[in-house]
Formats: sequence, C-alpha cells, structure tokens
Amino acid sequence: MKKFLLLFVIVSVLSSCSKDDDSSAISFGRATLKIGSVEKVFTQANSFNNGVLTLGNTEEEIAGLFFPIPTTFPITYDMDTEDIITGHYIIGGKRYNATNGILGIGKMGSLTITITAYSNSKISGTFEFIAISDDGEEIHVQQGVFDEIPDLDSIID
Repeated sequence: MKKFLLLFVIVSVLSSCSKDDDSSAISFGRATLKIGSVEKVFTQANSFNNGVLTLGNTEEEIAGLFFPIPTTFPITYDMDTEDIITGHYIIGGKRYNATNGILGIGKMGSLTITITAYSNSKISGTFEFIAISDDGEEIHVQQGVFDEIPDLDSIID
C-alpha cells in the first residue's frame, strides 16, 4: 500500500506540471477502458513500478492494477492466479476494488490482466474487471488496454 501511495503522489506531481516545463517531453503512454458504453482515455499520468500500474489523467479518476512482475510474455493473471492480483477504480473519491485475495481469502469481484510486453522500461497489455465498493455497488471496467506505460524509475532518472 505504501508503494501505491508513493507512486500516486509522484504521478500526481508529474501530471500537474505545466506544458512549459521540461517534463512535457515525457511520454506517459496511452490507456483506454470502458465503463459501460463510455470510453475513457488516459495519457497524462500513467506509470508502472514494482508491479503497480497506475492509469489516469487526474487524481479524481484513476484505474490501478497490482500484479507480479512477469518474466515471460504474454502472460495472463486471473482470479485463479496463486500470487495476489488486485484492480481498483477510483472516481470522485469513491473506490471500487477487485482482488483474488491472499490464497483466496478476501476474494472480491473478478479480474483478468494480460501482459503482452515489457521492454525498454515500458509495459503493455489488457485488462478487465468487476470491482465492488464498500457499500456493495459494482463497476464494470471493460476493454482495458495499456500501451507503452513507462516504468517510474525511467521517468525519474
């Protein structure tokens, strides 16, 4: 959780830089997803670090995934994966979560993540999940695609 918070703070700072800054030359890759029939496009504050993928344009709307760092590609993680995987979607301060839990304990929603490539400090893949809020409301994140999202270490260096 601490890694996610650190990553979120760094991504928030980077996304708030004005176009006059040198940081405007940084590519944050591109991510798309659908909530119902509404397509969302994230290009301004995307990053990957230590198995945490954060996608967004502002801190008001963020999609995040946590998964083991793969060594072979493509690889798919789903609710039967032995390592913990999680997905979340935050919009307007409300958080929706999906996880396979630790050894199946705390399993919530559904989640599939496919990593298609990780090279040159950039990761690409697809995802979809059904996440549940604390009050039981569901959100369906479909047709998620992330392309060449940079590793945070390569942005900061």
